[in-house]
Amino acid sequence: MAFSVHAQFVMLVAAAVLLVIGLRGVRARAADNPAVSGWRERWQPLWPLGLITLLALVVRFWHLDTAMRFMVDERSFIDGANGIRILDFAGLLQPFSNITAFPYLYSYWQHLTMDIFGAGMFGFRATSAILGASTVPSLYFLARYLFDRKTALLAALLLATFPPHIQFSRIGLNNIADPLFGTLALAFIARGIQSQRRLDFVLAGIMLGFTQYFYEGGRLLYVPLALLWLLGCILFAPKSDSLMQSSHWRSVLHRFQRMRSGVLVMLVAFICIALPIYLTLIGLQRPIFARFNNNGMGLPNEYWQTTLASPTGIMNHLTDHVVPALLMLFNGSEGTYYYSHTASLFLTALLPAALIGFAFACYYWRKPGFLLLILWLLLTVLGNSMLKININTSRFVIVFPALALIAAVGLRYLVPVILPRERWQAAALVVLGAALALYQINFYFNQQLPAYNFLVRAANPAPDGYDAAWRSADFPPNTQVLLISTPAFSQTEALGLILVQRVDLRLDTVLASRLSPHYLKKMTCGVDHAFFVQRNDPKTLEMLRRFFKLSPPQFTPYDDIVPTKSLILYYSAYNPDDGSAFSRYCVNKPA
Repeated sequence: MAFSVHAQFVMLVAAAVLLVIGLRGVRARAADNPAVSGWRERWQPLWPLGLITLLALVVRFWHLDTAMRFMVDERSFIDGANGIRILDFAGLLQPFSNITAFPYLYSYWQHLTMDIFGAGMFGFRATSAILGASTVPSLYFLARYLFDRKTALLAALLLATFPPHIQFSRIGLNNIADPLFGTLALAFIARGIQSQRRLDFVLAGIMLGFTQYFYEGGRLLYVPLALLWLLGCILFAPKSDSLMQSSHWRSVLHRFQRMRSGVLVMLVAFICIALPIYLTLIGLQRPIFARFNNNGMGLPNEYWQTTLASPTGIMNHLTDHVVPALLMLFNGSEGTYYYSHTASLFLTALLPAALIGFAFACYYWRKPGFLLLILWLLLTVLGNSMLKININTSRFVIVFPALALIAAVGLRYLVPVILPRERWQAAALVVLGAALALYQINFYFNQQLPAYNFLVRAANPAPDGYDAAWRSADFPPNTQVLLISTPAFSQTEALGLILVQRVDLRLDTVLASRLSPHYLKKMTCGVDHAFFVQRNDPKTLEMLRRFFKLSPPQFTPYDDIVPTKSLILYYSAYNPDDGSAFSRYCVNKPA
């Protein structure tokens, strides 16, 4: 019996809820805990976080569809969302592609937001915008339990306006889901360490389990990060007052005994949530890490054999792979087209704060918050150093919350050194935070986005097929669209941009040199035709006019298109009596 994808999602959520109920243990009553205050007292200090989260939503939804009228490696996810639209009982945990071998879960959410906001790039990308904005309060709660409220608010504000995080919140890739669930898992662990409540560890395990449902970076990073952090807290945390006279190992044993049951239920919850993904992959005989294995992203075995056998192999690996990945965190630029070829993750004004925060983390590394930051950064660098291309921004999305937090820590600890009065410190943090937020927003929308649009469009040697596909969205039903150029634009990319909006249009791309009367006669009869032609191509235009009755040329209405790359539209509306050669051919065409 096949279940609809909606029923499968409800069962997945219900399983998580039942795990919480079953594993949380005995719940303490509020009356038994004098530290528990009323809901008004608990929630009233969070109004600044509400404003920051609202800001995060605004900058992620602002012109979400029109600011980037092209696809950023989103075609597979468009197919996944459309696949659910067509096949309602698709397997929610099955991979929707051999290349992007991720479960349908993210595509299912994209399908829901397209139902809510409408078919198109806005609805398709709305899932990423919502999840990206949701990471902001998640980071606040993590920082609140590890540091203090001021640091938490600063971290939330910096992440809300962090240009790389905004970028990945505005494209339809599942990378942005990893830091949400990973940060939530770490936040519940941090609260669990303080409260020693089973519920916190259960929730941490569930969130860790959901990190296995999206991009492989989240699968590979957050579980070892959480376990190493817990181990570090057990081994290196400062002694409590009650254990000041005890030996180091007695203190370690005491901390282990306190956290043992919590960590155990966390692992049980994690296994229960994550196991269905791996059972599905094994049952389908798919590799566990398809992106790493099938796509050849990782360094091959021959590389490691040569590296370990060579006297300078390890040093060469550090130079060629570790150092570039480390520089990406602070002052390096990527070699792909996900974010920027020129801008680093940290803008110039924020880089000193990040470096100061990193210095504080290294100095106070025994404290749980600083230890987590160091492990988060180092594990991300080491993981990316094992990839062939290790300066790809999409593989650093998993560390974006840590980057915002480490910059916030730098500001929070530096200001008291400069300003001794506490009142001045608070005012300085507010001014600095607001100024840096405006600085980052201005950079992203007024500098980064225009430059990024130009880079993506100019880098393609073919004319701008994205612009042609975008202009085709309002054509009458079943219009046949033909892009004619030299070189030909990717049909897969152009068609993907149309399919996210509607599924009835047919689009083909062809080299101008291959256009022939025979090709034109094979075009569909009884529908409208739209021809996008390069500038200064009279031969193609003459051939089209011999066969079709064309409307006057229509030029792109957008001013951000490279002029020499824009295609000219010649529309031919269906009319069996227009006297054109194609109409006569269709009338006499054998049935």
